[in-house]
Amino acid sequence: GVQKIDSVIVTNGSTAMTAGAFNVLILRPLTQIRVPVTNFIGKQNIIDLGAPVIYDDSAIIMTSQPDSTATGTPDVLLEISNG
Repeated sequence: GVQKIDSVIVTNGSTAMTAGAFNVLILRPLTQIRVPVTNFIGKQNIIDLGAPVIYDDSAIIMTSQPDSTATGTPDVLLEISNG
């Protein structure tokens, strides 16, 4: 895996960053579910996911990128097995 990041090059067109700080995140996706319409129900259990390893020092985050403004806000239940 990634052990160390020595440098980061930031380019964003004509207005390059000149001050401030930013974070670099190294992420590992556990699953992806597409939510195409409002009230869509997508369920994945531990078998569907292939029982991914969640490390003791993991920071679990969820991101959402809806298809449109009519998609609605996701309702998420996350269960983690241990043992």
